Amino acid sequence: MPIHPNSLANLKPIPYSKENPAVGGGRKIGSRNRKNIVREWLDVASKAELDGKEYANITQADKLVLSMIREANNGNVAAFNTLMDSVFGKVPNVSVTEQPVKYNMAAYSTEQLEAMAAILANPANPDNNIQEAEVVE
Repeated sequence: MPIHPNSLANLKPIPYSKENPAVGGGRKIGSRNRKNIVREWLDVASKAELDGKEYANITQADKLVLSMIREANNGNVAAFNTLMDSVFGKVPNVSVTEQPVKYNMAAYSTEQLEAMAAILANPANPDNNIQEAEVVE
């Protein structure tokens, strides 16, 4: 199937210029990004009444945190988890099997060690889910 010449013309890159509306021009000089706007509004202080108490010069961020604490106290699990992650950091999602297992072999008797060796020697045993272990002397 032959290619129409106009199709090839459409594939040519559009030269960059500030006057070319197809290219745009990027962000306008002096425009603020959303993060800075949100931070400015969160820092605005005002009077507030929370839980029947009057507060003066409390920021929007303070209001949000106090309302999140109130929600966590009322049983909102998502608010509780968000607060705990903010204070103590997010708990890493690490599986127990990904970490090496260390055994102190001196704490076991000879009979116990022989029983463990028999379990490890029989891979057909469905209860044998022990992968690797590091021996600590």
